[in-house]
Amino acid sequence: MYETVPTKAVVGLFVVEGVERRPVKQLWRKVRDISGVTRTEFLDYFDGLTEGVAIFTGETERFSRPLHLAELRALWPGFHPPQGFRYLDDEALRLLCSVSKSTPRRKAA
Repeated sequence: MYETVPTKAVVGLFVVEGVERRPVKQLWRKVRDISGVTRTEFLDYFDGLTEGVAIFTGETERFSRPLHLAELRALWPGFHPPQGFRYLDDEALRLLCSVSKSTPRRKAA
């Protein structure tokens, strides 16, 4: 999880349990009880789109210390914060966990 504001750092990770693409109104019916946003916020976010995507998360872990952008770029040449989401391969997962002193509990998605 990359936190743009205020830290500009990777602060943790989560396991993707599923991804669904649906028409926006159907997607709202699916996620309304678990989304953490109001219907208005949800519809504003997807304004102008006919379909949306939901990422369902499972196990989460917050790192004991954030991995700041400068540190990430020094360890991971070419790193750019994701604009949406990014799956990690095993090598990237091991790198982030080793620097954050975390232990990956599963293979990367």
